[in-house]
Amino acid sequence: MHPSARLCAVCELLDTARQRPTIPADALFAHYVRQRRYIGAKDKAYLASLFYYIIRHELLLHWVSEQHTKREPSARMVVWLAIMRRDDVSRDMIASWCQGEGYGLARLTAEEYAWFADLPESDHWLSDAPDDIRASIPAWLYHRLHDAYGEQMPALAHTLIQEAPTDLRTNTLKTTREALLCALAAHGIEAVPIALTDHGIRLTQRHALFSLPEFTQGHFEVQDAGSQMIAQWVNAQPGQCVIDFCAGSGGKTLAIAAAMRNKGKILAWDTHPKRMEDLPKRLRRAGVDNVESRVIESERDAWIKRHKERADWVLVDAPCTGTGTWRRNPDLKRKTTPEGLSELCAIQENILDSAARLVKKGGRLVYATCSLLPEENQHHINAFLARHPHFTIEPIEVSWHNTPLPYVQMTPHEHDSDGFFVVRFHAC
Repeated sequence: MHPSARLCAVCELLDTARQRPTIPADALFAHYVRQRRYIGAKDKAYLASLFYYIIRHELLLHWVSEQHTKREPSARMVVWLAIMRRDDVSRDMIASWCQGEGYGLARLTAEEYAWFADLPESDHWLSDAPDDIRASIPAWLYHRLHDAYGEQMPALAHTLIQEAPTDLRTNTLKTTREALLCALAAHGIEAVPIALTDHGIRLTQRHALFSLPEFTQGHFEVQDAGSQMIAQWVNAQPGQCVIDFCAGSGGKTLAIAAAMRNKGKILAWDTHPKRMEDLPKRLRRAGVDNVESRVIESERDAWIKRHKERADWVLVDAPCTGTGTWRRNPDLKRKTTPEGLSELCAIQENILDSAARLVKKGGRLVYATCSLLPEENQHHINAFLARHPHFTIEPIEVSWHNTPLPYVQMTPHEHDSDGFFVVRFHAC
């Protein structure tokens, strides 16, 4: 694709994202390229890189235009700002690409010429930008995070705007981490062990993975290091009963099944059928046969009562704002509202109360989120213990701290993983 055609494609993606704001960016992008089979691998990689860069820096790019030119930018203008800032592309080069030929961008209008003329050089764009704009985080969320992380906030904000690494979890039912590293190396894929995890691997560069024989044979799953750690902290043993209360597509279910060596039982539940669509296929590929999946109506489904006090372990990976996954899902920033946060906190509380019924005496309840906000995490602990006095906190041992912690908050800037929170309760 000609550079102009690439930029035109990104403009189309941005326009579609504005028109259909409820669709996740990854689903929107996948649909766009699926409808255009002529887009090659290199062009697809460029489009994805620029599209996600713009989403990550969206507030900043809009602020630059509105602050310096007093104009709300079009999709074209946002794309131009992005490549000027990221790729150091000059205005003259951009103008030369806008010739209205083929699938390329139309010629600049008189308004756009004036907009360019009013725009200062890129090294002066951020001289007066507030911290939330530099981080491209909505102001109310930035202040919530700043209250929680204080002097760590600059490092956290800087990391959240970066691209996330690609992490794999070795499926120990079929191979070892060392064998998988050798297999990836044979394909020319550079990867290293993740020190925090027992079976994690991190790629040093992005690669197409899903056509590899090691993937189709179930030797690995793509899974963030933090998510892998949650499954490790469940610490389920062969022969036990585990309930994954909010299983989703089953990433943690698969990791727990491998740790249990396919022995015992895992009940994987979720209220969203679409999230669970791929779970049967993933289970077959991984060679897992000790999982029973079920779609439940809600956290108060009558089916749940049938399993009262039956589980050795209950994992609640609760629905949340996903603030800890912004590196992977930057579009979540603009979808999160104060009202939505309050609703999620109430849902989390209800799910915790329902899940607590399932834990047998001596069992454990693990509450986790992929959020960085205390309202969804630490604030639930004392309230839960007050409602359920037969539970106590069971400290968690972590490799980066000398003593066990009452709860763990993983952060992108400290652990180079998604921002996961976890607390483990013991039923007395």
